[in-house]
Formats: sequence, C-alpha cells, structure tokens
Amino acid sequence: MIPTIVVVSPHSEACAVLVNALKDRGCQCQGVGLTPVDVARVGYYHPVAVVMDSLITPHAMGALEASLVALSPRPPVITLGQANWVPGEFDPAVEEQLVEQLADVVPALRRFRRVLHAAADIIEAETREVVARWIQRLSLIPAFAAQPEMSLEALCGEVAAFIKAVVDVLRYGRESPVWSRDGIAYAGAVAHARLRIGQGIPMLAVVQECEALQLELGMTFWRSLVLQPFTAAEVCAIRECFQSAIDGILLATVEEYRRLKS
Repeated sequence: MIPTIVVVSPHSEACAVLVNALKDRGCQCQGVGLTPVDVARVGYYHPVAVVMDSLITPHAMGALEASLVALSPRPPVITLGQANWVPGEFDPAVEEQLVEQLADVVPALRRFRRVLHAAADIIEAETREVVARWIQRLSLIPAFAAQPEMSLEALCGEVAAFIKAVVDVLRYGRESPVWSRDGIAYAGAVAHARLRIGQGIPMLAVVQECEALQLELGMTFWRSLVLQPFTAAEVCAIRECFQSAIDGILLATVEEYRRLKS
C-alpha cells in the first residue's frame, strides 16, 4: 500500500484543511469521519500514522483498535486536543507540531510522492507509444482480430482517457476528480462500454483489453527502471496505483455494459 497518514475527525472542514496542509508537505494523506464505520476503514489504508480527534468515542476507539490490530508494525496514533480544532480550520501551530512528531515518517512520504510523480511523468510521456503497443496487443484478442476493418478511432475507444486516469491516480490518488461522476475515468468507462456493445464486442474481450492496457502500462514503466533507482517498496506502490486505476475503470465499464445488456 502507498504510505498514508490518516486523519480521523468529525470536523470535516478542519480535517480537510489539515489533510491538504500535510499533502502540501508532500505527504499522502486521507481524512475519515468519526463514526464506527468510518473508523473501521482506517486499517484499509495501512497508515504509517494516525492523527486522531480527542472527541473519539469509546465505541469508535474500539473500532479503530480493531482496524489497526492486524497491522505490523503498528502505526503511531497522535491525538489532537479539542483546543486545536475550530469550525472550518485548525490551530496553525498544529501542522508544525505534527511534522515534528512525524519526523521519521514525513521524509519517506515525500520520497514516495516524488516517486509516484516520476512514474506519472513516465507514463504521460509515453502515452502515444503505450496506445500503439496496446493496439498491437488487441490483435491477439479473437473478438478484435475478427474485425480487421475496425477503424483506429473505434479500436482505441476511450483508452487515452484511461491512461490519463492512471496518471492522475499516480499524482493525486483515488480522490482525484477523474473518478467523479463527471470525471474522465467514469465517463470514459461508460462511453467505452457503449461503444463496445455497439461494435458487438463481448464483455470478456472488454475485460481482456483492460488487462492488456494494464500489462502495457506496467511494461512501459518497468523498462524505465534502469534509469530510475526505485526501491522494491516504491515499485510495489506504483504497481498498486496501476492496479487500483485499471480495476476502477474495469468495474465501471463492466457495470455499464451489464446495465445496457440487461
């Protein structure tokens, strides 16, 4: 998982300010609410640190403990006093105090942010070549090989939007606006499903073409490793971003495909 600081608080506006401040420091950061359901999600992010509101209830604390129990090493939990929070903002000194308390964490998170941005730059610069090699891979999928007269535009569909979504996930995480209902990832997945249905392409082939895109993105990135001294953990984090982005695209595409076919 990508190293992440999780901020747990019911003060949504102030929480967002703190999350953004930590992101500006180069940290991957995620805010969650204070309900037991929210707190139970904390472990999902495999946090390297948890910043917690002092108002957390015993029930929510129990959910947090259960969420973190399986993590090794256990992340430090830093509790902010109620005086640090006011509506819509937080005490400016809090940011500096947190950075001091996270002295062993913040530099590593900054490094990971730089690495993810470097991977995004690599994919963005290679987009045309990725598309070209992906088209070659499609020729190995029977449903596409059976339609050699298909135009290049019809063959490509929304793949450029999908690559842009992967780049944005690397740079901004899954909270990137490309994943909103109006964002390019979701809109592209819907349009792609409709296009493939109109072309008579079966859903299995749609899944295979998404897998081919993930493979080509990975191969493009791995070829660059000789020039980028990434660690094994960093490579795993980048692989996770690829997987997360393609899984999201594939899920939205398949859901729309099934909806239209039902």
